[in-house]
Amino acid sequence: MSEIILERVFGLQGRILFDTHTGCVKPTENSNWHNVCGNSSVLESAIAALYVEEGSLYFQLNANRWNIASPTLSMKYWHVFDKKSTIFSIEEIQIEFPSWWRDDPCFEQNIPEHDEAEDYLGYIFAVWQNKQLQLALINRWSSESDFKS
Repeated sequence: MSEIILERVFGLQGRILFDTHTGCVKPTENSNWHNVCGNSSVLESAIAALYVEEGSLYFQLNANRWNIASPTLSMKYWHVFDKKSTIFSIEEIQIEFPSWWRDDPCFEQNIPEHDEAEDYLGYIFAVWQNKQLQLALINRWSSESDFKS
């Protein structure tokens, strides 16, 4: 079993132990920031995580895992405005969920959005599109992650 410490974002805060083989999580009392090697968020139907392992950046949904820097990785993220929903797809998996802006009366679909700041899967999509950000996260989490259980 390979457990790593992740910081929870987009919802509940704090740290969790994440099993990279199963995608299961459990609480941890470890409060040392230097042990964190990624982040995660609980979605309606999955545990999602972005983390560094052995110098590579991975995105994981439950037990499904992808190297986010792979040149063959296929990822999409878009909104269905009339349904106020968002669709995220990675390889063969597609998830449709309520959009972060669905209850915002001031949201204007023609104005640039803030998906990566409001939606974890929007953040994942932004990371996937930005190779410099991927390298920065690898450097940050590689230097911080000295804990494995």
